[in-house]
Amino acid sequence: MDGAPALGEFISAYRTPIDENEQFFFNKNSIAEQTSSVPGAAYIDKICDFFNKHYIRGELYMEFVKQRCKTTAGRLCSYCSKHDWRSPKSFDGIPAPYPDYEKLPKYHYKDVFDTSLLSEDNTVREIDDFLPRARLKKNFHNGSVSLEKPETIERFCNEYIVEEEHVRGYLNHLLTLQRTSTVRQNQRTKDKNTRKTKGYEQYDWKTIASTFENMNKLYVEELNKYLVHHKLSLLGKKNDKIRRIMAHVALERNDAERPENEGEEDGNSEDESVDECDSESDDDDDEVVAFVDESDSETEVPVNTPAGSTRTRAGRLSIPNSRYLNWLA
Repeated sequence: MDGAPALGEFISAYRTPIDENEQFFFNKNSIAEQTSSVPGAAYIDKICDFFNKHYIRGELYMEFVKQRCKTTAGRLCSYCSKHDWRSPKSFDGIPAPYPDYEKLPKYHYKDVFDTSLLSEDNTVREIDDFLPRARLKKNFHNGSVSLEKPETIERFCNEYIVEEEHVRGYLNHLLTLQRTSTVRQNQRTKDKNTRKTKGYEQYDWKTIASTFENMNKLYVEELNKYLVHHKLSLLGKKNDKIRRIMAHVALERNDAERPENEGEEDGNSEDESVDECDSESDDDDDEVVAFVDESDSETEVPVNTPAGSTRTRAGRLSIPNSRYLNWLA
């Protein structure tokens, strides 16, 4: 509140890897469509409209004003029309406190029956017009009240009927929040500039690409460093680039962990299998009848295997004749 860090420096949240345009609560078009079609949408709109027409919201309060809809909407709503005042209406509402300057230097507010709902120019009084906390915050930000100018504090105390010690205490609080916000902003700017000048080699990409959360902490400019270095596509949004980098890092890790002679052994065994099968089957009429999907392990499909062919895992056929190998590419 009021720029305070609250729990932001102690709690971290995890973001979904789904793109924002695919998320319901981040898609304005979907929200606009759903708000009018979901069950109860009309009732929720009715309640919100009632609050907007009948309630006054200040910084530290919310007040219901009966028949305020006549002022905000120009006419009485259905509720106010059916629920009129049960007793004679003696006044238009309860006014907010107003300072009694005649009793200065003592701080007092006027009696409620002597306080008007209108300002000096006969217009409706502004919300929080004499609430010390709200006015002090506003005056602090526009520079009309400052700890370095004691006369401004004294003037504020007399105008809004509040003790000087409370004004100074809240000014110190606002000043602390302002300084803290400035420090954090400068630190964010410094970190951003550091990231911009950071080179590709200074990132531990294998560790960063291990989780989506780590990748999501990087700026798009940082992700582009990896893509440019490995000559990958720069197209797409941030989530697209994150998936592309994670896939590329995973492929490089798999290639690095694979034994060097694995490819040679596989090639030799495949050649031996092909030679052996070719010697057993010289018939040019050998045909591939079917391929069984590896993922459909529960379905049994009858397959006529060519002469010399062997069935591998999950029903995949290993074709011995070299003239069928191009079909598997």
